[in-house]
Amino acid sequence: MVPMRIAVIDLGTNSVRFDIHELAPDRSSRRLYRERLMVKLGQDVFATGRLNSDAVQRTLQAFRVFRSIADEHRVERIVAVGTSTLRDVKGSAQFVAKIKSETGIDIRVISGREEARYIAQGVLKHERAVEGKFLLIDIGGGSTEIVLGKGRRIQRMVSLDLGAARLQQTLLKRVPPHHSKDLSKDGIYRFRAYVRFVLFQLRDLARLARGAPLIGSSGGIRAICRLSKKGNGSISLPALRELTERMSWMTRNELLRMPRMEPNRIDLILSGSILLEELISFFGCDGVHATEFSLRDGVFEEERRKARISRDSISAESLIGRFEDRAPKSEILLIELKFLRDLFKKGGAWLKLTRKTQTLIEVALMVRGLGRMVSDFRQELFSSAVARSLDLGDANESEHDFIAELCHGHLGGRINSEDLSFSRNNKQVEQFFKALSIIRIVHALSISCSANLKLQRMKSSSREITLKISGKLMRHVAEMRVDQAKELFEKVYRRRLIVSA
Repeated sequence: MVPMRIAVIDLGTNSVRFDIHELAPDRSSRRLYRERLMVKLGQDVFATGRLNSDAVQRTLQAFRVFRSIADEHRVERIVAVGTSTLRDVKGSAQFVAKIKSETGIDIRVISGREEARYIAQGVLKHERAVEGKFLLIDIGGGSTEIVLGKGRRIQRMVSLDLGAARLQQTLLKRVPPHHSKDLSKDGIYRFRAYVRFVLFQLRDLARLARGAPLIGSSGGIRAICRLSKKGNGSISLPALRELTERMSWMTRNELLRMPRMEPNRIDLILSGSILLEELISFFGCDGVHATEFSLRDGVFEEERRKARISRDSISAESLIGRFEDRAPKSEILLIELKFLRDLFKKGGAWLKLTRKTQTLIEVALMVRGLGRMVSDFRQELFSSAVARSLDLGDANESEHDFIAELCHGHLGGRINSEDLSFSRNNKQVEQFFKALSIIRIVHALSISCSANLKLQRMKSSSREITLKISGKLMRHVAEMRVDQAKELFEKVYRRRLIVSA
């Protein structure tokens, strides 16, 4: 059994969080990568009911970056969830479709209760401070999730449309907010009155939670705790009241000068502080302790339980990482690998190759490099023989044969499925011919280019696929070679292939 890599993306109202975990055969895991970007997808959403075009572009760029990082880390599965903003806003389905089209990442918009459950799962799995009865809150940009539990069990969950961005945009509106002797016009008074009205509906939950320690799991709560004088990951109710009062009169510049203030939180820090103060007071708690664990940790825990780690299957990371160091670094090989990886990144949605197949294609390119070292004449025979005899670590016999057949058929010629040496189930055969058709196109382009072959962009429709490339091409030779190579590609993908320089 070999490790697998899972990426988790949590797209919230203010930030998007991205983790990569490696899951070992014994279900233990280690985190390989973590990043948070404040894309502010919820900018103006709760005031206008629509996604802001600049926020959409920021988020799309973030997902492109995450896709690239996931590919570099050989991630096998990407799990992305969207929360309050995408639950409420008009046009969320179109936005999700655009992300899927451009990056291949499918965002699942989860309900408030699902969000609360994931948050609780993440905290309960990792937070050692949870003992006996506890109350967990997560203040997001668009909603607040509240979980009551005991020991390691969840007893009650609720999600409220109370979020720092939502209340800032609809009630406070300005920084600093409007202060007025006329309470109907005073932003903070109206804010508190509205929050208390909503929380009053949870009075039964408050009675059950009386005396329970309060744990805060969101980035906003952690930021507020850092602003306290102790800055130790907790804040008492009196200290929070004093902090909130001071910040309620501050301009953006004054907030920015506060010790340990994060610049990208100054627009929402007061809103989050008032909401946190009201929650602590309503549930009768002394203060709040911030935890580092949150929704994305809960999402990964669920994926850990569901994951089926295949036995005797090729490991992308161990094989590529080790074998790439031994493969001959010819100019053609380097050009082919770079072009191929760009093709996987930009065409993942329509190539429809499994992660394992992508790995096998890359290994086949490198094995062919070894075949060329033996002889340029009949290199396909040498490289296929090398593939079957080479120590490929975790690869099983079927995967050796898959690579060998790719090496044998990369230069052209007709291959029938009946002639394949590996197990011939329909899915495996389909993956093989897709892989072979792509190898032939990449090879035709690489040997027709003297330098800097790059895939600039690609476009796909129901009738044709267009690859826009650049580099020092021998144009007429390249056209002839691609014409010879694309027959299988067009047959497999049932679309016309156009390569333009």
